[in-house]
Amino acid sequence: MRVVDKKGEMTIPIIIAVVIGVILLIFLLSGFSSQGRSFRDVIANLGGGSANVDTVMTGCEIACEGDSSHSYCEQERRVDYGDKTWEKGSCSTLEDKSTKITISPCDIDCGEYTVPALESSEAAE
Repeated sequence: MRVVDKKGEMTIPIIIAVVIGVILLIFLLSGFSSQGRSFRDVIANLGGGSANVDTVMTGCEIACEGDSSHSYCEQERRVDYGDKTWEKGSCSTLEDKSTKITISPCDIDCGEYTVPALESSEAAE
């Protein structure tokens, strides 16, 4: 019987353990170096932040194209800009009153609906 020399081989579980260890080390260093910011903010920023501008714009375009008056005129949508500022209102409100997001003009008449007022916040320092 022949004996195989496995002296320099690394097995798959060892490689996986090393990769997990490196990821855990980066994760911990990121947490300790956050300098007072909440750990949740650090994790959100690693994933690209909490900005949802494109998602809201797409939702408003779909509501307009689908002629969904209720969704366009009354449904409140919160736009997070990723720098801790946000605006909240319907697509109609955001189209007319927002200075930060550009919602494409829509032909839906919101006269019979209760259109929510635009709410906004400034960046918290």
